[in-house]
Amino acid sequence: MKVPHLPLVVITWDDHTSMDGWQGSDQAKIMAAGKQVTSVGWLLHETDKVYSVVSCACEDGDVSCQQTILKAATVDVYHVPQPKKKRPKKATASPAVV
Repeated sequence: MKVPHLPLVVITWDDHTSMDGWQGSDQAKIMAAGKQVTSVGWLLHETDKVYSVVSCACEDGDVSCQQTILKAATVDVYHVPQPKKKRPKKATASPAVV
């Protein structure tokens, strides 16, 4: 299978949280801390404000499971090095028999 011709990234970001209904103040403080999330996928599009990442990509270019991450909430972006194309092994010459 072909790997899409898109950069593979690991993005760590601060997620927003919300809770409806009544809760104790201790629970509200826990929710107020938010959560840190790590998303992995192919970087489909990037603007000044967002990263658009997909986790599924077909050989024909179709994509699925798109996620938009705000750069303002981004903690870290790691670009996964792409594997180098394997070169065919050179044939080694057998030593001459004397």
